[in-house]
Amino acid sequence: MSEEGDEQKKTVTVKGVNEDLFRKVKAMAYQSGKTIGEMTNRAYEMLLNSAQGINELTRSFQQGIAESASLVIDGISELELSGDEVRASRKRISIRNVDHLTLKGIDDAALANIKEIANVKELRLAGCTANRIELLAKCSNVKSVAFS
Repeated sequence: MSEEGDEQKKTVTVKGVNEDLFRKVKAMAYQSGKTIGEMTNRAYEMLLNSAQGINELTRSFQQGIAESASLVIDGISELELSGDEVRASRKRISIRNVDHLTLKGIDDAALANIKEIANVKELRLAGCTANRIELLAKCSNVKSVAFS
């Protein structure tokens, strides 16, 4: 009984096989004591397993990208967020294009959930215990910042 066991086998003709590749596979089969059919079956199995692995890797990569994406708050005239709300977010938050933004009770844990603050006319920080330098480093194009 061969390695394939009781699997169904069929004689097939494959057109368009590169002659040089076929000679190399034939030589490899001879050197390993296997038939060309056994070598071809193994190559097909490896191709299918690789394709399945690539599909799983692609799905995993896409899921990772989706999970790491930030929440975007954009285009609001006036917004107030508390440290509790920011900490409760499962994703990092980007705050953009807000005229008047008030952040209350922002501590280091809440600050870690803020990815960026961009294009804000007025930023008011009330009861902020987070590192101010780190907070300001997340700001771009903020016209006015007030701490209270």
